[in-house]
Amino acid sequence: MQTTLKKTETNNHSNTIDYPFLLVTHMVCADQQIHSEESKALHELATQIEVGQSTLAEMEKILAQDDNQLSVEEVARRIPSSQKNEAMCQILAIAYVD
Repeated sequence: MQTTLKKTETNNHSNTIDYPFLLVTHMVCADQQIHSEESKALHELATQIEVGQSTLAEMEKILAQDDNQLSVEEVARRIPSSQKNEAMCQILAIAYVD
């Protein structure tokens, strides 16, 4: 997947959750069919933007459709205003793979 996504200042902290990335994860799962290419693209994106362990754990819950996952509504509410444009860019980039 070729994207030029920016790292947020919070990505390197393992206890900080990257909500824009989790919104991308929810969008990939919207059809409730996770394809191997989509999962691979999400993992590549997570590595590229260096998300922390807490974000990775939440991503896995979303991919597994775990009952304890953060809902798409909760994730969307927690995206800071300053990161909403970047979140939309990430969604569009991953939609290309989907």
